Amino acid sequence: MATLESLPTISEEDGDSDRSAKSSEALDRQINANQQVSSSNSPHPPQTKDVKKKDKKAKKKAKKDAAFTTEENDTAHQILVDLCTEMKELKTTMIDSNEKTAAAMAGNLESNNNVVKTCQVIESRATPAQIEELARLRSVQEMIKAVTDDKERTVSVYEDHARRGYEEIERLRQDLDNERKETLALRSEIEILRSGRQQMGNVFITTGDSSVGGDSMDNSRAKSGVAVHQWRTTPDRFKCKDSQLDQ
Repeated sequence: MATLESLPTISEEDGDSDRSAKSSEALDRQINANQQVSSSNSPHPPQTKDVKKKDKKAKKKAKKDAAFTTEENDTAHQILVDLCTEMKELKTTMIDSNEKTAAAMAGNLESNNNVVKTCQVIESRATPAQIEELARLRSVQEMIKAVTDDKERTVSVYEDHARRGYEEIERLRQDLDNERKETLALRSEIEILRSGRQQMGNVFITTGDSSVGGDSMDNSRAKSGVAVHQWRTTPDRFKCKDSQLDQ
């Protein structure tokens, strides 16, 4: 059975939670910095109304997903904080109860030893009334022993509750880590969608330049046919990604 000393302390639990939160914030800042650098280095081709509308919808959806994920992380973190507070209070109560129980048990043992010694002296030269009194004393000793055993079982039950509470905290931590991984995956999907829409904007520029000139128009149509084909197949290629984001 796990004892209170072998379980991690509340300060260690809070430290792990703070470190995980700080690492998540640092990762978010790094992703935002990379997005700003990529957006500043990339050219800004003219976009049509449809592309701008799709980009606006994608940004709105990404912002909504980010807010939902942040709310879930805050809720999970608050649950962990509440559990840690409850476990800290339970641990303090158990320590106080154990100290009081140990002191009471030590006093009871000393008293019992004195009673046993007295009984041994009385038995050697006891009257019937004294023998009856001795029987009552022995019954009291048995009652004290039963109460002591019950206290030990109660302490064992509290330790089991504490162990299950720490296991629940660990499970919630794992769930929080999984949520963060899913958040990173969603951000990667959003980056892929943004890069795909930028490629679609480049395709529009290519098709617009090919419409100028006589013979060059026919030659450019053959070249732009590949680009148009890529543009037509691009939504199907990203359709799976959109469905994954909806899930």
